[in-house]
Amino acid sequence: SLSAILKNGVDTGALEPVKICRGAPGISHLLFADDTLLFFKETHEQASFVKEAIASYALATGQHINPQKCSIQFGESCPEAIQQEVRHVLDVIQTDFESKYLGMPTPDGRMHKGKF
Repeated sequence: SLSAILKNGVDTGALEPVKICRGAPGISHLLFADDTLLFFKETHEQASFVKEAIASYALATGQHINPQKCSIQFGESCPEAIQQEVRHVLDVIQTDFESKYLGMPTPDGRMHKGKF
């Protein structure tokens, strides 16, 4: 499964999960129905690992992603040059999420208690 491929990447150090604060567990992915959210450091190497993980999953299952239906977001401090490089590696252009997900508004910007 894609989850197992990503977990293996975290276990071997090929994928660095994102932590929301010191001491918190890292998160590399969330799965819900047929949607997947991936979290990783914004580097060429991390993006390449994600691309290879998705390709391995597609080869094993025959299920392919549609880059036109994918979105990507970066932290506010990420330089534009790195954003462009990561988008290029993953072949994902869209930087905005749909305005609603399962009928609920998609949060924009930093998450806080009020948005939950």
